[in-house]
Amino acid sequence: MSKSAKNPRLELLVIALILLVFFIWAVSRCNHQRAAMLRKMEEQARQERLQDSLDRVALMQQMLPPKDTTPPPPKVEIIREQVTPLYVAMDEINMRAEPRINGKLLARLKLYDELVFLNETTDFKQELSIGNITYNEPWVKVKNKRGQVGWVYGAGVHYYKVRRPS
Repeated sequence: MSKSAKNPRLELLVIALILLVFFIWAVSRCNHQRAAMLRKMEEQARQERLQDSLDRVALMQQMLPPKDTTPPPPKVEIIREQVTPLYVAMDEINMRAEPRINGKLLARLKLYDELVFLNETTDFKQELSIGNITYNEPWVKVKNKRGQVGWVYGAGVHYYKVRRPS
């Protein structure tokens, strides 16, 4: 009989020791592979987040209008006088130096003559009978084609080329 057969405990102890070493080696190997796999997954997730961010930036740049590299022209402010045209609405009206019937006569205006309204009217209205119609209108300050500035009775002018009875 051999010596090892006499001592079965020793054989069991050696086998248990071999199994323990194998188990420790297997666990450490699994942990090493698991850690490597986790690092790889984290790196992939980081790459995907980076790619998503880049895609969003690219999409936002596509949505923005293209940048014009030429400098804008300098702003030039042109102040234009606002002109409101008025038209003579009766066969003949008088343009006077003062806003009253007996003011100095400056010009006689014909139907549809164009005048420039100077944005000024009298605070009072005057009642005048022209033909069969009685009007109650203010006087209006105007300028004619010759550049004369004067006053006309409000019933004699209109914003459109219309004809009022006179």
